Amino acid sequence: AVSVNQSASATGSTGARVLAVQGDVFTGDVVKTDASGVAQILFRDNTKLVVGQNSQVTVDSFVFQNKTTAKAFSIDAVRGSFRFITGDGPKPAYRIDTPTGMIGVRGTEFDFNVDPKLGTTLVLFHGALQMCNLAGKCIDLTQICAVGRMTASGATTIGPAQQTAENLRARFPYVQSQTALLPAFQSAGAGNCLT
Repeated sequence: AVSVNQSASATGSTGARVLAVQGDVFTGDVVKTDASGVAQILFRDNTKLVVGQNSQVTVDSFVFQNKTTAKAFSIDAVRGSFRFITGDGPKPAYRIDTPTGMIGVRGTEFDFNVDPKLGTTLVLFHGALQMCNLAGKCIDLTQICAVGRMTASGATTIGPAQQTAENLRARFPYVQSQTALLPAFQSAGAGNCLT
């Protein structure tokens, strides 16, 4: 953990602990934040993960090819808002699971929000990715500021009119402002999305 604001905790094989700056995060850990908590986590392969307020994620797998390259990296995002920036491993090594499906990463920077009512909604800043719901219905996102959503019934692209109608910007705190993030966790152009 390279930055922790307010209350963030980790629970795993090492027990429950308050997450602190320079505190280790291990495979199997569940990272949780409260209403004011934010954790910025830098993994050994240079992958960056922001766990936003009222969020929960489990680090499922982190296997190395060597000391700094991921062979397999997967997390399970249960709820909340997140930013994900891939590291130095081969792009097929990265996978994010949510209650409504899977995000396959291909060298990417994006924010995503996991909500029990809306499903998983994602905003792409750089690169490309694929979203597949639990039934295997998939979409590919390749355009900057593209927005996609996975629900039990499918995966779809969300256009500007629907983004405005749902006020999606409110669900993505780091699209609104990146000032709380360390420079390495910021994404150029993110503020121009969802306007």
